[in-house]
Amino acid sequence: MSKTIEQAEADLASAKQAYHSELAADSERSDGSHRQEGLREARQAKMLDRIQECESKLEAARKAI
Repeated sequence: MSKTIEQAEADLASAKQAYHSELAADSERSDGSHRQEGLREARQAKMLDRIQECESKLEAARKAI
């Protein structure tokens, strides 16, 4: 397996772990203000975007072989 694929897999695993950790922490938080809720949602959306980006990079790395 190439270093590029290994790195892409590691990046994806890290992004997924960060997202799942965020969801776990969010489930234990009490409701906040509308602004706080909006910030949480934006942060989680950004994390999902990062996962999709990592998945795309991994797919591209696999196709490059």
